[in-house]
Amino acid sequence: MKKKGLLRAIGLTIVTAALALPILSCVQEKAPVIKVLVRRTSVSEIALDGAQFLDLLSQAAAKASPPFRERVLLDSTGSLLVVRESQLLSPGESAAKWEKNPAEFDFLIEWRLKHDEHSKTTFLESLTISVSESWKVEKVSDSSVTKSWTTSYDVEGENLSASDEAKERKAAEQTEKVIAPARGPILEEIRAFLKANQTQQ
Repeated sequence: MKKKGLLRAIGLTIVTAALALPILSCVQEKAPVIKVLVRRTSVSEIALDGAQFLDLLSQAAAKASPPFRERVLLDSTGSLLVVRESQLLSPGESAAKWEKNPAEFDFLIEWRLKHDEHSKTTFLESLTISVSESWKVEKVSDSSVTKSWTTSYDVEGENLSASDEAKERKAAEQTEKVIAPARGPILEEIRAFLKANQTQQ
């Protein structure tokens, strides 16, 4: 090979290698995906208006946008892949068989909620529900790697005569002012715990 052709070949090799470096760097620096299974159970002693308000609270959380959403829900974001399944239970009822297999995930989270509606003496009295939450995170490959959190709070809804719009506004307000401050710090610690204890790939 002539000297000119040899230099051209060497130059092409150097350029190709240089272009490949950023790609390889991106692959190496990409964080591993953390697969999380969340099993949510909800036990409620509530009347029809309480059930309707809890549904509005769930809708308000689902409609929330980041970064506020991160204070009320554990979602698939960044390196987290979150799969949720849930069961609604009556007091004293045990959970049925779950569909998802924890062995297919890195972490299992048990999220338990209990709702108790306060009794009302008049038709126009506002709704109050006491809520208790417990969260338990466990690493599937090592059950000794686990941590738990609890919190409790009261949410207040409109009375039975209020309009649907007023009830929706109240649900959004309670989600922001009551649920987020109670649940947000727990979700932040859970995300940190998952990342700190992820299996290196």
